[in-house]
Amino acid sequence: MKKTANRKTPPFIWILPAILVALAAACIALKIHVRDSGPSGPPADGTAFRIFVTGGLNCYREPCG
Repeated sequence: MKKTANRKTPPFIWILPAILVALAAACIALKIHVRDSGPSGPPADGTAFRIFVTGGLNCYREPCG
């Protein structure tokens, strides 16, 4: 009768979930910090900008100059 080899689990299998949990906790903490540290009022004059999104400009390029 053959004895089956006792296979050990590689250590990185246990380390990867721990790293993922630590990164998720850091990400959540960072999001909370950014949310709470933002300015409480409207931006000062001259600091706001607008972005216009257009569609259907198939391969349109601005002329040079």
